[in-house]
This record gives sequence, structure tokens and C-alpha cells, in this order.
Amino acid sequence: MADQPLVRNHLEIAGYDAIEFERINTLVMMGRTLDDAVAFQLSIGLAGEIYREAGAIAAKRHELSLL
Repeated sequence: MADQPLVRNHLEIAGYDAIEFERINTLVMMGRTLDDAVAFQLSIGLAGEIYREAGAIAAKRHELSLL
């Protein structure tokens, strides 16, 4: 989540205070193979949410894309 006001609001609603943000630029290993990287991306964030909500339709299309 990159929108600091939105994240701050969520954290305040959850009961946190003294919220600070610190930018950290670093490399992130998302997988040793393309399949690992795609699986990682589909397990988190908006892409993952859309994929999970599509359920069987997404799984079937994913299978077809591997052919």
C-alpha cells in the first residue's frame, strides 16, 4: 500500500498511534523461476485478490496459459 493517508487511517482505526513511515528500497526475491514469481504475485495484493475471487475460472485459464 503506497497511499500513506489511507494506510495511516487503517492503522489508526485498528488502534495504532505514533505511526511513522520509512521508505525502504531493496531487491525482493519473488521466485527462482517464472512459475514461482507468478505464484507469488497471485498470492498477494490486488492481482491475487482478483485471481482468488475468480476461483475456478481463474484456475482454468491459468492451466490453459501453461499449455
